Amino acid sequence: SLVNGSLPAFEKVLDFFVEIKQEYPQVNWGGQFIIRRANQSSDEYWKKIAQSGACNLEIGVETGSD
Repeated sequence: SLVNGSLPAFEKVLDFFVEIKQEYPQVNWGGQFIIRRANQSSDEYWKKIAQSGACNLEIGVETGSD
């Protein structure tokens, strides 16, 4: 299950999990994750991923070619 295929949707999911983690700190999540260019992922993006409880991300790299 690809978790960050759509960056706007992924941001909403992260916000949801950050909120949930405040009340239920034991909640964690994972899934297939695309590594993108540096200009598409700020330090704040990575901090939010950590705060949301990400614990098991299967990393993939998009090459942009077949």
